[in-house]
Amino acid sequence: MLLKTKVFSTTILILGSLVLFGELLFWHPENSLRYTVYLVAALVAARLQVTLSSVNGTVSPLFFFVLYGVLEFSLPETLFLGVSATIIQYLYDRRQRNHPAVILFHAASTALAIAATNYAFGAHVFRAENLELVLSLTAAATVFFTTTTLPMAAMGWLTERKPLLRVWHDRYFWSFPY
Repeated sequence: MLLKTKVFSTTILILGSLVLFGELLFWHPENSLRYTVYLVAALVAARLQVTLSSVNGTVSPLFFFVLYGVLEFSLPETLFLGVSATIIQYLYDRRQRNHPAVILFHAASTALAIAATNYAFGAHVFRAENLELVLSLTAAATVFFTTTTLPMAAMGWLTERKPLLRVWHDRYFWSFPY
């Protein structure tokens, strides 16, 4: 592994861990039964990969759980849910065995993406009557898509030495409409 790749992945791992553990310190569950049911559903769904007929690839249902989590739960709850589901998703990936460092990279990257998504949703930059929720969720979804796919594209850019935007476009941009 190249030094640049190690530095990048280590940076993501450190930042994601700081966000995750820093927020988990402030976790005070409010409705534990509702959250537990939602967490179990997310963990079960993490084992699924939705195959799209119009493209060659799969999409994880984690996206929907994170958006609902940002809408209904606290940041620590959503982080725990999203990172746990990501770990389950990569531990039980039927297509390949993932190295523990890869799983930790994805978990840390997911923590950063959820924190950014939560911030985008709560930023209240949209003050339009009756459209605030729709626009805030749209912004949050866009931020989640971007912050989950760009770090993976950056790893491809660093290892394959192809232009970052080309790697991102070729590997991930097709899934944006979904």
